[in-house]
Amino acid sequence: MNKISIVIPAYNEVEGIAETLDQVSRVAASLRYDTEILVVDDGSTDGTSEAIPDSFRVIRHARNKGYGAALKTGLLEAEGDVIVILDADLTYPPERIPEMLDHLEFQDMVVGARTGDTVHIPLVRRPAKWILNQLANR
Repeated sequence: MNKISIVIPAYNEVEGIAETLDQVSRVAASLRYDTEILVVDDGSTDGTSEAIPDSFRVIRHARNKGYGAALKTGLLEAEGDVIVILDADLTYPPERIPEMLDHLEFQDMVVGARTGDTVHIPLVRRPAKWILNQLANR
């Protein structure tokens, strides 16, 4: 792992984007990897893009395309070989990024969840998940 891209989709986040970028920047500075912070402004009408300092990479959609489109843009434009996705409203704490990266030493993918330390998938749902995984990996 050489470079980490932190992708932040944002829509009308002018009130909180500075705090988000401040927290993410502090975490990024503590990492032992080269890091880029990429904000995808999904057509905000409140001045979100203008509130982002020039030191951050910003991609702006001309109109609101939705969260999924902002994620897709961020994933396609990210330059890192590891991508971290954080919501602009700090739904997920940036301080957990180092812990997630530590898990990548032994895993191909790490997903954070707000539901607790582990997620238990009921037996009845496992066959359906397996089928979906097989289809997705074709």
